[in-house]
Amino acid sequence: MLVFEAKAPGIMRDLMRDLAITDFQAAGILGNIGWECAGFAKLHQVGGNAIGWIQWDGARKSAF
Repeated sequence: MLVFEAKAPGIMRDLMRDLAITDFQAAGILGNIGWECAGFAKLHQVGGNAIGWIQWDGARKSAF
């Protein structure tokens, strides 16, 4: 089983509970996060220095 498939249901439940959002909203957030980190397989940015699921760097990291 892929890491994303294993982790996604629990993360979606947490997002829905913690942020009081719908399943579609949680899926949108999780889909974007999954894309950024290759389905939770890459925690270091390819060709960059960002770390973590969302892998923000530069202006996005500073703004966050």
